[in-house]
Amino acid sequence: VFFFLGRRRPPSSPLFPYTALSRSGPATLDGVIGHDKPIATLRRMIGRKDFDRGAFWISGASGIGKTTIAEALAVELGAVPDEVIPLNGESFDSATARRLGDMLQLFPRGPFRVVIIDEAHAMSKGAVQALLTMLQEGRLKARNVFIFTTTEESRDLFGNFSRPLSGRCTQIHLSTQGLAKPFTDYIRKIAEEHGINGRPESYYRNLVKETENDLRAVLQALDSQIE
Repeated sequence: VFFFLGRRRPPSSPLFPYTALSRSGPATLDGVIGHDKPIATLRRMIGRKDFDRGAFWISGASGIGKTTIAEALAVELGAVPDEVIPLNGESFDSATARRLGDMLQLFPRGPFRVVIIDEAHAMSKGAVQALLTMLQEGRLKARNVFIFTTTEESRDLFGNFSRPLSGRCTQIHLSTQGLAKPFTDYIRKIAEEHGINGRPESYYRNLVKETENDLRAVLQALDSQIE
């Protein structure tokens, strides 16, 4: 089971294949591209004076920024690196959930502890049942935040557990509309910074179109051109 306590997932993890270019991503929500409305919603939520815990379900197509936003949100909340806990839904079973629940009984050293579960739609029903207990009102301790990222909305994924889980999370959906121009501008800028430019804007625009706005796939394609 991939479960990292006290350290971030290493760059070589097969669960998240970082590339040289993907590490050029934004460190904060200010740098997120093309998702102004969802970012504004997140800012309103975490900017409330009474915000001290919570859960977010970030859904959207592959490669458009779900994990990037989750990690940037952790930075915005002030979570120290070793209290940002990245997990993968496929390997997040009920046993791992119990271990996580035990850890959450301890207060974080920094302002917040943030648990990021990528591919959340792949979680087992046993893991979801354990999460429902953790996220129940009055059970989740202050200064703990869960962020689920997935290509699916949560309403019909886990049978009878779907609606309760959905109700415990703030739903954030990332649309693919309006991404072509900001993504094209971004990858052209990144290409220039890495000395692999020299192509017309139409090249980058077509690359974004061919990948259906999958920025991760575009960055991986460009990454192969770096010596």
